[in-house]
Amino acid sequence: MPATVAYDPLDAATIADPLPVYAELRRHGPLHWHEGMNSWVFPRHEDCHRILKDADTYARDVRRVGEDVPRFRQTIQSVDPPGHKRVRTTFVRAFKDQDLGRIADRLRVAIQAVRRRTEPGVEFDYVEQVARPLAIEASSAILGIPTPDGRLVGELSAAIARRMDSGLDPSRRPDGDAARHQLNELVDSFLARGSREGMLSGFADPAGLDHYVTNTIAVIFNASYSTVFASLGTTVDVLLDQPPDAVRDALARDPDRAADELVRFAGPTQGTSRRVTRDTLVHGTLLPRGATVLALVGSANHDEQAFDRPEQLNYDRWPNRHLGFGWGPHSCFGAPLGKLALAVAHTELLHRAQPLTRAGATRWKSSATLRTAEQIPVAFTPTRRGR
Repeated sequence: MPATVAYDPLDAATIADPLPVYAELRRHGPLHWHEGMNSWVFPRHEDCHRILKDADTYARDVRRVGEDVPRFRQTIQSVDPPGHKRVRTTFVRAFKDQDLGRIADRLRVAIQAVRRRTEPGVEFDYVEQVARPLAIEASSAILGIPTPDGRLVGELSAAIARRMDSGLDPSRRPDGDAARHQLNELVDSFLARGSREGMLSGFADPAGLDHYVTNTIAVIFNASYSTVFASLGTTVDVLLDQPPDAVRDALARDPDRAADELVRFAGPTQGTSRRVTRDTLVHGTLLPRGATVLALVGSANHDEQAFDRPEQLNYDRWPNRHLGFGWGPHSCFGAPLGKLALAVAHTELLHRAQPLTRAGATRWKSSATLRTAEQIPVAFTPTRRGR
């Protein structure tokens, strides 16, 4: 019989620190029925990995279980194999053609601008002054568009993130759908102007693109912004409470591996849902066709059965089979951009000569699926002379 554990993803204390709840879920069983979400919750790594990998049994495309997907939401994310291969291949190729070194240079310039305008010892909000502008810089650079209004993009992205929790709070759905419409229109304007660099440079004739492609460009823009924005917050929240030497040395030694461990330990994505395509027996429980399952990846990334000492940051952890960027056919092909942003930001901000330090407690948005900081008070503090 499935275990039952009290679990409210939108509870403020759970959002601030979900790990104790996740540990309780893993201890009490491999799957849990959640009445509020009308969903089966899987907290362990083995099950989450299987759900993400097995698109035959666990569908992202709800049309496979008889439901509709509105045209404005039809993207690479709403199509399963083999149908999504054509669109995904196009975008993977366009992403791989990008010069990430150029983007890294742009991010360093943006961080240096923050340092120039901020006096040591003066408190400022990391979320507004660092995370948001860096996320805007990364997302606009990868697409090859002029830097848009950061506040507008932030508002649209936040509404879309809140909609991810509409299973718990249906009132979030209308604003999220309106934001998605507005984001699609914004991307249409980018395409109309054209671009000589970035991923959009490969789409010379926007009038000839089908809606799956244009909607997917909007998804990529939002995903690159929201993932970088949220992960900069969740990871720095952890690093501010630790000596900076360890992560600084790890990033110098192997930035990609260090960033992977940061995403495993404190990645913002907490879960992703699928629909069961046929009656399926899992751990002695029959999941009927059409049932919703939630792969609780935030919990899976701290599973003691999958990771040695998961509650410790181990920057040399290898292999690191974390699920912070998904797995299988819907894994995030933009993961290198996310890891690049983390590596550049934390290397520059925890610089030995003037490291970033905490100036107050972190406040969190009411966002369960994509855990996101609302405010992180910080300051640049010079180290002692001679160090």
